[in-house]
Amino acid sequence: MTKINFISKKILDWDWSISGQSVCDPKPVKRAYELLNHSESLITDYSSSFELSDALSNLKRALNQRLKLIEKTYNLKSVKFYDCPKGYLELLEKYGLARPYLIKILMEIRNKIEHEDAEPPNINRCKELVDVTWYFFKINR
Repeated sequence: MTKINFISKKILDWDWSISGQSVCDPKPVKRAYELLNHSESLITDYSSSFELSDALSNLKRALNQRLKLIEKTYNLKSVKFYDCPKGYLELLEKYGLARPYLIKILMEIRNKIEHEDAEPPNINRCKELVDVTWYFFKINR
């Protein structure tokens, strides 16, 4: 004969917690945030367009750090499926991890500054791009 055990209702009164751990190296995560913070400080204390240009270059570097970490951790490029997007940002969008429009804008602005010696956008637009990068980091932890 099988013995039936019931769980006491007392377990519903127990304290609970959520925890987790990661096997990834925290250094790339930290580095991306350092670059983001440096960009923000350059924008906050800017005195010329050079600081704004440097800030946007560092934002792009921070973004690249995070994108490389996502790919290293999840290896999304190796998963092929019907109607699989070609671009990496579009792939992240398909998975619900990113909206690529503003990320692409940041990359275009940085490339124009770097390769065409273009002027950076105004301070408010630079602040928006810092915020977009910050939100991308928060969503993709």
